[in-house]
Amino acid sequence: LYRLDGDSHRRLTDGGHDFWAVEIAGSRVILNGAGQTLPGALFKVDLAEKIKGPHRARILIDPNAGWRDKVGLTEPEAFTVEVDGRLIEGWYFKPEHLQEGQRVPVVLSIHGGPQWMYGGYFLPEFHILPRFGYGVVIANPTGSMGYGHDFRKNVRGDWIDRPGRELLACLDQAVAEGWADPDRMAVMGGSYGGFLGAALTTLSDRFRAAALDRMYPELISFWGTTDEKWFPEWEFMGKPYDPAAREVYLANSPWEKVGRVNTPTLVSQGLLDYRCLIAGGEMWFSALQSRGVPSRFIRFENEGHGIRRPANRVFYYKQLLDWFDEHVLGSNGVSAEEAAPETDD
Repeated sequence: LYRLDGDSHRRLTDGGHDFWAVEIAGSRVILNGAGQTLPGALFKVDLAEKIKGPHRARILIDPNAGWRDKVGLTEPEAFTVEVDGRLIEGWYFKPEHLQEGQRVPVVLSIHGGPQWMYGGYFLPEFHILPRFGYGVVIANPTGSMGYGHDFRKNVRGDWIDRPGRELLACLDQAVAEGWADPDRMAVMGGSYGGFLGAALTTLSDRFRAAALDRMYPELISFWGTTDEKWFPEWEFMGKPYDPAAREVYLANSPWEKVGRVNTPTLVSQGLLDYRCLIAGGEMWFSALQSRGVPSRFIRFENEGHGIRRPANRVFYYKQLLDWFDEHVLGSNGVSAEEAAPETDD
């Protein structure tokens, strides 16, 4: 929350939350928002309080308090890594009973956008995967919001190289710290996250599985079908039939290197998605099938840009765990069902 005064601004609250509604009454502010371990709550901020620095938003009403205590959510562990002089912020979600010296399978999750960010949102998969023995690594690479205009703008024309190196450096740090298993890794993401996840599987076989949702691997057809024409035109310096811009589109299209992919891949897509049409996922799936790469395609007839309906989410998370269990853990691994901790109903 910021206070604007002409051309100047002052930050009023600290980070760590995503707020989507605000009401102001004098010095009191009521906010509706969420956090990484908080699906949704009402917060209050007293701007009259005499403190140094930003105010901390305090929970006023938490309708999920009982549920959160019952299921046992995973507390994220913040980290940073420097790549080419740029500091990248991220978080680890580790299994609860991780022992010192123990290595666990790890999933790199990539956010959409690329002008989006992790850090203040509640995403169920970051708590489900650790409950079944997987660590999760998330980070905000170049292009993410929240770190200034230049940080966000620097992704233009380079959707793969720099962001990809930054995210792989986060994985490398998790391995160097001794808890992430370099031989049992997966990558997942949606929208731009699905795009970059696909691109990473064209560059390396380090991932034993991938899960790509609402992805678009070929950027010229993406320009032709998306409901946001301005978006690829801004990102890739023009329209794809302009000679100079066409080279940028092609240089950033994972489709140009799909013949290198060996990673078993789960692809999912909503039939009502007008941002990233289903043809993108179908193209990727068809190419993997034609090359004999283990792959599966899930279509949701009643979903748009993202899996929103509760029943569909439950179904998808089960398919995700099954896919990772089969391809990351392998035949000698422990299944998700066996690895799940015992809980009292």
